[in-house]
Amino acid sequence: MQTRRHFAKLAFGGVLGGSALLALSSWTRWLWAATRKVLAAGTDRKSLIHEDPAKLDATNLEITPLEEFETMGPTNRVVDPAY
Repeated sequence: MQTRRHFAKLAFGGVLGGSALLALSSWTRWLWAATRKVLAAGTDRKSLIHEDPAKLDATNLEITPLEEFETMGPTNRVVDPAY
């Protein structure tokens, strides 16, 4: 049978372990974000063609209107929604 002291040790250890993991995860997130290139507002998107998206912080860029999205493949395909 487990004692209250054993339960208290497990609970206290869980709280300490959880807070340590939380602190470690926020530290690693900060470190990972520090390695990313922050893009300024108004950055020309055509200058980003050869950049790795995983290494860019695009939070300052404006939202691209739907009409300005382009085809990623070699051709444009027309889709008939009624089909």
